[in-house]
Amino acid sequence: MSDTQWINPRQPQTLYIAQFLLYFSAVIAIFDPPPTGVFSNFAIRNLLLLIIVFGSAGGAFGIANHKRWGYIMGIVAAIAPFLIRFELARQIDIGFAIEWNIIGGMFDIATVAALLHPMSRDYQKIWFR
Repeated sequence: MSDTQWINPRQPQTLYIAQFLLYFSAVIAIFDPPPTGVFSNFAIRNLLLLIIVFGSAGGAFGIANHKRWGYIMGIVAAIAPFLIRFELARQIDIGFAIEWNIIGGMFDIATVAALLHPMSRDYQKIWFR
């Protein structure tokens, strides 16, 4: 039997919640991508979308299996939506960047907070390989 798992409930609650939030952000990024007309370079938009989708799912899977690369990938994927919001604010206006997917923005903040919480950082320093 394989030791890999998708969710690890034995980790601290901050990492446990971060796993759910990362999976959730991967699914939301598929069904609600950033607006198309914002990015002048279509490749940059798709790259950020791939980072969010595969980085979030891969990061959550890595965190569940005590992998340091999963923790780092999760942090990068959790910060990527902020780059999109910054680009929206720079190109269109700050109001649209704030209003676009405001509930998703709250989940993004919660994901970053859960991953960078001292309990999460200390746990991954000790137990992740």
